[in-house]
Amino acid sequence: MLRAHRSREEGRLDGRRTAQPHRAVGRGGPVRPLAGAGLDTARPALVSWLGVAYFLTRDAVAGTLAEIGRLAPGTELVMDYALPPGLRDAEGDAYAEIAARVVRDAGEPSRTWFAPDEVNALLKDHGLDVVENLSLERAVPPEAWRRTDALRPFDYFRLVRAVVTG
Repeated sequence: MLRAHRSREEGRLDGRRTAQPHRAVGRGGPVRPLAGAGLDTARPALVSWLGVAYFLTRDAVAGTLAEIGRLAPGTELVMDYALPPGLRDAEGDAYAEIAARVVRDAGEPSRTWFAPDEVNALLKDHGLDVVENLSLERAVPPEAWRRTDALRPFDYFRLVRAVVTG
């Protein structure tokens, strides 16, 4: 993952404890500290960037993608992102409403949502070719959704896999 850790400095807001927002790893973004820890930026790598983009601003997402886009050609990125209102299904809207309250109460509100074509364009702008951009339902084999419990796929998150073209 691109973030090595997050600060748990806590304060109070309306009587509730709140966490400080995620901080970028290093002043220059995530690649420099990872290279310092042994990442060979001249060789292709797999970057798993899951559970992060929706908590960042669009500028922060773009900045991180710019860094990833400068890694070695053949580097693969797997990231998830949240869909904006109007592109989610009913279950996705219900999840978004509940999740918004939870993360807001924790002091880490969601900040960014993307339409699939926006993510594809942003990745392309930063030197990555999209290989797949999938709904959660399509990300796993169909038989995995044949269940006896209430768990069903909903359309709120998407998964995208892209490759640095260099």
